[in-house]
Order: sequence, then structure tokens, then C-alpha cells
Amino acid sequence: MQHLTGAGGVKRITNYAPVLKSLNRARNRGFSYALYLDSMNKRYIEEFSSCNVFILKVKECPIPFEELLDADEVFCTGSMIVIFGLEQ
Repeated sequence: MQHLTGAGGVKRITNYAPVLKSLNRARNRGFSYALYLDSMNKRYIEEFSSCNVFILKVKECPIPFEELLDADEVFCTGSMIVIFGLEQ
């Protein structure tokens, strides 16, 4: 979602400069990232510092092979890889 008064539709290095102040403030308080909420409601998550946020609710259960074929997105993760999406 683009900020209504920002330059979110254009990728430029200047898009990331405004996060430096709040990122430094977050780090001084012991956090790794700054969490940004939407400007209108100040309730919905926009992003962390300069990266997107994905929230998945995970349930461990047997997965039928056919469910993979019907899925919109499939991601894999493990101790040696952080996360990657499957394309085919």
C-alpha cells in the first residue's frame, strides 16, 4: 500500500532516507527494526524499516499433494535456508 502523500510508487534511494532516524531510535531502545503502521488508521502494519512484512499462520498437519497444486503460493523454510518460494 502506498502512502497517500508519499513517493511509494517510485523506487529511489531517497525513499529509504526517512527511516534512518526512526531505525536509529528503535536500535537505541534494543530493537532490530522499526515497525511502521498505516498513516490513516495508525493500526495496520505497513512494513519494517525498509522491508515488507508477511504474516503466515502455520498449522502442522498432513498435506495432500493435490493441495500444493491448488495453492496460490508455496514457501519452504528450514534451518539452513531462511525462506524461499517455489515456482513450479
